[in-house]
Amino acid sequence: MRLNPVLIILCISFSPSYAQKEWQKLRTEDGITVWTKQTEGSEVRMFRAQVIYPEKSSTIRKALRDVEQMHTWYDRVKSVKTLERINEEEAVYLLEYQLPLPFKNRYATLKGSMVYHPDKKLTIVETIHHPVNRPDIPKSLPMITRVKSRWELTENTDGSTTVVHEGYLDPEGNVPLWAINKDVEEAPFKTLKALRKKLKNYR
Repeated sequence: MRLNPVLIILCISFSPSYAQKEWQKLRTEDGITVWTKQTEGSEVRMFRAQVIYPEKSSTIRKALRDVEQMHTWYDRVKSVKTLERINEEEAVYLLEYQLPLPFKNRYATLKGSMVYHPDKKLTIVETIHHPVNRPDIPKSLPMITRVKSRWELTENTDGSTTVVHEGYLDPEGNVPLWAINKDVEEAPFKTLKALRKKLKNYR
């Protein structure tokens, strides 16, 4: 199955197969469960979020492919621009990440990929920092380099889809640690609630 390149979001990813005991459950809210854990070599925490959407995985894939609309549902994402399409499953993107005043926004250049495993009824989407040297990359804002993310979409027998999203992002600079980790705890809920509302546009 041919899939368009996809980027998503903002953070360091680890496979859900990692031992659950490493994660600390934060809470469950509106059908969304979020865990966090310490990241090796960093005081910034990472998150893992899980939700079941009453949607086909193909619907969710359409939403994740539409990366330049990500700012309408992914918390803190101000804009996404496609820089290069590597092939049908990979691309490079420029993302602007919005921080609260008085902090400056951040840019990130990311390489995103989407792979569908029909035998497992599983879609995996991954993004990672990808250095880009081009004259059109803005120099006015700091660049994020410590950022990765992962999405797993598992098709269920009743037609619903289990979504697992894991991520890490360190804006570095003068942003206080407490503010970063507060976002780590709140952003997954905001993002997955907003995505749930948007999915009807991709059926």
